[in-house]
Amino acid sequence: MMDSIRENKRAAFLLLGALIALILAGVYYLYIVPLQDENEAKRNANALIQAEIVALQEQAGDGEEEVPLQDDPYELMKKVPNQLELDKIIRTIEEIELITQTKVGSVTFNGYESEGVTGFVEEEEEEVVNEEPEEQAEDPVTDEETPEPGDSSTEAREEAATEETPISTISVADLPLELRMITMTVDVTAETEEQLVAIMKEIENLERVYRIDSLDTGLPGEEQIATDADEQISASLTITTFYYLQ
Repeated sequence: MMDSIRENKRAAFLLLGALIALILAGVYYLYIVPLQDENEAKRNANALIQAEIVALQEQAGDGEEEVPLQDDPYELMKKVPNQLELDKIIRTIEEIELITQTKVGSVTFNGYESEGVTGFVEEEEEEVVNEEPEEQAEDPVTDEETPEPGDSSTEAREEAATEETPISTISVADLPLELRMITMTVDVTAETEEQLVAIMKEIENLERVYRIDSLDTGLPGEEQIATDADEQISASLTITTFYYLQ
């Protein structure tokens, strides 16, 4: 009798142990294994993303400082808008002129065949108009000297205008398909070199991306001996900015 009871207890313990083992195995395969697979998939996805980031940085890297990637589309549109916004560019130049207390004489644009880009903006049109009669009085033009449309002097003026078109050091062919750029030459007059430095700092601190391609400086009337202590400095800034086409 006692032996049968012991055997029943042993069988019950074995059955209970087998049941517990089955439960643990079920929990492992139903919960633990899927979690491990999910973690492995996430690790693989992260590795792929990191590899893509490295590849993009290597393609974009040309020796310049790397710009951290930003995920916010609104912030990216502030830096590279989806429109040309030429009026905002002109207002920005006017604001920098006021902040730095300098004088902008003219702005020449090169939109690289972009629509809505005027080639030249002159802030001293009245002075130019007033000077024309004097030039005509000093050097009258007869009927015989009137240049024909195909005259060499006309072609020379056209070539000079072409040479004055601002060109960026960045090639348009190297830009992504939807990215466009506009280059401008800003002729500015300053009283000190510090004002020119202030102009460049203001451009670098703008929210929209502006790239200073070149800066040419010179004193007006360099062919004459400078006798004025407060003679102004003239400079020509070539700047490029970018925008996207949707």
